[in-house]
Formats: sequence, C-alpha cells, structure tokens
Amino acid sequence: MKLSVELRLLAQMVKQELCQNDAAFDIEGIDWETFHKTCSYHNMRSLAFVANQKQSVLPEQLAKKYQNFTKWRASKNLENVIEIKRLYDLFTREGIHPVLLKGMLFTATLYQNQTLREGSDIDFLFKKEDSKKGIEMLLADGYDCHDWRVLSNAQHIISDIHRIIFEANFKELHFEKNTFNLDFHWALCKPIVNYNVDLDIFFKDLKTLNFYGKEIQVTNPNALFWSLVLHHGGKELWLKFKNLVDLIAFMVRYQSEVDWKFVIQQAKEFNLLVSMKTGFYLIKHVFDYPLPPMLEQEIQGFKPKKLDQIVAFWNGSKHWYKIIPRWKYEKILHHSQDEGYTFLGYMYKLYHTSSIPYPSEDVRLFNIPPSWTLLNLLNKLISYLLRKR
Repeated sequence: MKLSVELRLLAQMVKQELCQNDAAFDIEGIDWETFHKTCSYHNMRSLAFVANQKQSVLPEQLAKKYQNFTKWRASKNLENVIEIKRLYDLFTREGIHPVLLKGMLFTATLYQNQTLREGSDIDFLFKKEDSKKGIEMLLADGYDCHDWRVLSNAQHIISDIHRIIFEANFKELHFEKNTFNLDFHWALCKPIVNYNVDLDIFFKDLKTLNFYGKEIQVTNPNALFWSLVLHHGGKELWLKFKNLVDLIAFMVRYQSEVDWKFVIQQAKEFNLLVSMKTGFYLIKHVFDYPLPPMLEQEIQGFKPKKLDQIVAFWNGSKHWYKIIPRWKYEKILHHSQDEGYTFLGYMYKLYHTSSIPYPSEDVRLFNIPPSWTLLNLLNKLISYLLRKR
C-alpha cells in the first residue's frame, strides 16, 4: 500500500498509542499543511496531540492547535455525557429502554485513554415499537428534527412519524437541540444493500456500564462489535483511520472475550463477511496489529478488491459527500459485498426507494405525484446534483 508520508506518520502515531510500538517517528518530507488536512479528515487530531507529547515532532503552532482542539473536544464530550444521562432517565421513566450506540459508547468502553478518540453525535437505538413514543418525547423536550420539513405542519406530525418508521425506507432521524446532535435509530441496515444484522442482538444480554458515574445498560461485546463493523465497514467502508483505530481499540479491549468462530458464522449470516475481513486485513497490514490465530487463518489469501481506491481515499482526504468522491465510494461499496449481491439488484432497490418522496428527505425541486415513479426518481437525481455540485 502506497501511503503518503503524512499518512505514514499518522500510522506510526496510532501504533505508538494503541499497538505499543515506540519506534521513532519519521518526519522526512512531511508537508505539515497536508498532514493537518489528513488528520482532520481521519479524525485523528486528538490522537496526534497525545502522540506528540511523547515524541515532539509537530510544529509548535500545529501542536498548540491540536491541544486547543482536544480541550474543546473534551468539554464537548462532557456536555454530551450529561445530556445522555438526562435522556436515559427521561426515556426509562416512561418504560422505554434504548441502547447507546457508536461514538460515546466506543469512547467509554474501548479506550483506556479516552482523549484519543474524537467524539461526535449522540446515538441511540430504539426498538421499532418504542420509536414513535421516543420521537414524540424528544419533540416535547425541545429537540428539532432538522431534516424533517413536515414538522412545521403540526396537523401531520403523528401520522408522518408512523409513516417514517413503519412504511418508509428510513432507519434514522437526526435531531438538534442547542449544541446537541442526536441520531435516533430504529434500524441499522439500509434496504438497498444486503446487510441483514439481527437487531435483537443489541437488546439481549445487556451489560451494566458505569457511564461516568451512572449505571446504564449497554450492548454486550458481540453486539458492540457488529455495531462497529456495520457502521465503520458496511457504511463507511473503512475509509477513515478513525474507523480502523476503533477496531484496534475493540481488539485490545475484548478480543480474548469474543467467540471468533461464532462471529465468523454471524458474519456470513449478516452478509458482512467481506466488510469484516477487510477491516482485519487493514489493521494487520497498515498498523501491524497481531490478529488471533482464527482471524489470521480467515483472512489468509484475502485482499480487498478495491484496496487501491481505499488507499486513494485515505491519501486524498476528501469526504464522499461530493459527486465525484461519491461515485468512487459507490465503486468500493459494490465490490465490498458478500456473495448473493448483484449490482442489478442494487439498482432495482435504489430505483424503488429513491422514487418515493418521504417527509424526512431533502425537498425536491418539483411536486410530482408519488405514483409517477420514474419522474420522481429523475426529480430526486436532479435535485441532488444541483445541491452537490
């Protein structure tokens, strides 16, 4: 893999902080502006700050910038912790028991040094039958659904909540309140791909976690692993170092507690075997992480089909929201699926899910009757291209 000199330095920093490799950092040929762009894209500024405290290689101005960012991030994480505990009490008083997902849970459970991870939004997963009440509670609590335009019309709120959860092809809504961003999930798998994770695993065999002074119920290590693989691999295709660092952190914390034979069987059932093997391949070959023998055997002879394109994303440090990066992202996505996936089947599902207008999506340029599927698809495509140009 042809990593840029900036990315190689970042990989060395990861090895130092998570893989107990204290080799001297190589900074020859580093362009520090490019390094900063790389760190920002990969969400590695705080990790770079911590690593630099042991081997002082960053320019003073950049080190100070990362120090200030890390302090701000720690303050923001504390605010999120307080809000999560408040929301947890709010929901449980009404008999609703969501589970915490992703960012803040990864930080609390996987990292011995929690400063290393750049936090983000608050994520909760709800049972589908609890979702309608949960959304109503958030709205009553002052949260706004920033991608749901229909909420301005109070007469349709209740019916549209039901439609979004039980009839539409959506799996989450995004809420905002003051400085808080909350992702409200009632499903985790997009219908246009073949991932088939059993959501029941997230609500069974829950573990008690002392979450910054409050005991809450969280997913067991097996379910935690699948939330990581599904999001970081199945959705984001391991296109950021942050995704791989989370996987390393999971392995450091839990690999001796996981039944890997059972996990491999689950990977086949969930249609996430390629995504899982890609993650393990990358942490082995980029960060020299020693895999357990069973996983080492599982990836023997395996190589991601679009490895060069993955590395190009890493080096280019450009998110896949824009049109051309999105096209490249889709190419990797289509070559990262398990057996049984077909591009024709993907396009068929995409046609039907994209042609139907729903309240929670971006407003389209024209109002077209829902039954006119082809015109609705073209309407959505044109609206998207004009916004992302």
